[in-house]
Amino acid sequence: MLADKNNPYGWWEMVIRNVYKGELFIYATALLGPLFYFIFKEYKDFPKFPGARFFMLSSVLILIISVALFSVQRTEAFVSGLDLDHSYLFLLSWIVYFCSVFVVYLAHVYKNFAETSAAHVSGSTTRDFEFEYLRRRGDFDAED
Repeated sequence: MLADKNNPYGWWEMVIRNVYKGELFIYATALLGPLFYFIFKEYKDFPKFPGARFFMLSSVLILIISVALFSVQRTEAFVSGLDLDHSYLFLLSWIVYFCSVFVVYLAHVYKNFAETSAAHVSGSTTRDFEFEYLRRRGDFDAED
């Protein structure tokens, strides 16, 4: 328990110690899970996810880096003679975490745009009605 009398650390110190041990690598990989859903979901009347290869490759790269660095950091206790610079790994964990957050942010922006844009909200019926209205009014040539 966090409020245990035998625990010499407070809540914030425990969070910092946990993050310092490489937990941000795990959080970075957990953030990328929903990204695959966004990329492969198809929206009616909307093009496929732009730059899907970039997002997939960047997420796979983040996953590989996170797993490798987390594994190295956790196996230090079991391998004798392995001397790691924990402050450097701590900095790398923040960099990887923020890269993961940025990639997921970009995917959410596209997802929200695809689900709430005029093309999605109005649908094909509204566009057909507008086309027919402009054609009958004479403001729109059928050849355009």
